Amino acid sequence: MSSTIDPATWTRPPTTFIFTVDISGSMGWGRGTEEVPTPGRLSRSLMHALADELEPHDQVAIVTYGSDVSTPLTLRSGSERSAVHDVIDVRVIVFTDVQPNVGATEPSEFEQMVRDASK
Repeated sequence: MSSTIDPATWTRPPTTFIFTVDISGSMGWGRGTEEVPTPGRLSRSLMHALADELEPHDQVAIVTYGSDVSTPLTLRSGSERSAVHDVIDVRVIVFTDVQPNVGATEPSEFEQMVRDASK
């Protein structure tokens, strides 16, 4: 790959991250291993890695969904990394295996819910 951007002088602009996390049972939260991770274990690892990259000028929030929607971390500064990590470890972008198993379980229903929520 090539680019005209000089990595030595490029500065990432302030960014707002909203981690939207599927917490349904099919994600396998609390199961799996390092060798055979579940979607939930992979999501948790990815969110920790992203949180480690936050800058003080960034903002981040975490929204979970399954049978209900919750906001375990409201929008806050990237300088509050420990708070972000704490919420991720509690049980928390869309990270999903796209296999809805509660409520609207048909793929078209799930896609429509995502479209509606994105508006």
